[in-house]
Amino acid sequence: MKIIFKLTTLIIILLYTNLFGQISIKLKDKKILGDSEVVIGNIRGICEDNNLNLYILDTKFYKIHKFSSKLKYIKSFGRKGEGPGDLIYGNSIFIYDGYLILCEKYGNISYFTLGGKFIKKVNLSKIFGVNLGKVFFAGEGTFYGELKNADNIQQAIFSLKDKKILNTYFSYKYSMTSTKINKKRVAFGIYSDIYSSGLLFSHYKNRSIFAYNKKYHLIMTQGNKVFLTIKREIPPDHISRKERVKLESGIDNFNWPDNVKKILKDQIPEVKNFFYKILLSDKYIFLFRLRKNLLDKSTLPPTEVYNFTGKFIGKIFLKEDPPLLISDKYMYFENYEDMSLQRFKYKIKCLY
Repeated sequence: MKIIFKLTTLIIILLYTNLFGQISIKLKDKKILGDSEVVIGNIRGICEDNNLNLYILDTKFYKIHKFSSKLKYIKSFGRKGEGPGDLIYGNSIFIYDGYLILCEKYGNISYFTLGGKFIKKVNLSKIFGVNLGKVFFAGEGTFYGELKNADNIQQAIFSLKDKKILNTYFSYKYSMTSTKINKKRVAFGIYSDIYSSGLLFSHYKNRSIFAYNKKYHLIMTQGNKVFLTIKREIPPDHISRKERVKLESGIDNFNWPDNVKKILKDQIPEVKNFFYKILLSDKYIFLFRLRKNLLDKSTLPPTEVYNFTGKFIGKIFLKEDPPLLISDKYMYFENYEDMSLQRFKYKIKCLY
């Protein structure tokens, strides 16, 4: 996508009333990154520095793009490769203590100055002797990683300073469907936000939150010490017959052997996941739920909001897909129709 800067003023007021009171959210002062002097391919992660400069991790062109607080393009740095300062499996970026930290799948961690100068690179998988999937920054000297064990995937927090695993959290068992093609065994898999098992994580300002999408159970830490647990004993929503037909038709679209398609269809469960994304801001926890009826595009999926005491304060309904980032001042959304990045000022108000 190309980048253009245009400013429009937009105010959206979303109101939800429930037994616990009311909550409203205002999104205004919309800015759009569209066509201009830099091309962005695939936004994998974004972050802000203390001056509200914006950094975008682009995994199509293997770059990190930097913009001013007014979304004026400043520079890009990085290149494809596995050497010092290179990007290959970019997963997330964070700002901490004046450095930009790039986290990549399989454990690579690279440090840059905010001007893009490469400082150093370490590999968590080699240091700890483990097999890692997704990796995120988790606070001073620590990183979140998804441990890929023999039969499960588990959340863990790694300390570079102490060279040890500090804590482990949720996990789930996994398996791959495979069949022989031309005398070779080939593995097949499909991931769906609607029903596939997945681990969820978010970090913001020394706080982290952990979840497993098939349980309504969240663990929140500060400085890597648990200070909040949210757990609700509620049943998950069922997958209706019509929804199942739609999901199965998606599998049929793949050019895979019929026996593989049948196995994957049989693996679709009876119920949906509780949520498919979680985010932290400076004051709130956001849980992004699925639509009650997946086929009804006229309805908006609910986002449940909690404060840091664990109190449920209400639901909001966003027209956009879940934000990429919720900072102190802004919400950032990716518009998949025109491949633009949208930024809103936001304000949340509890009316009780």
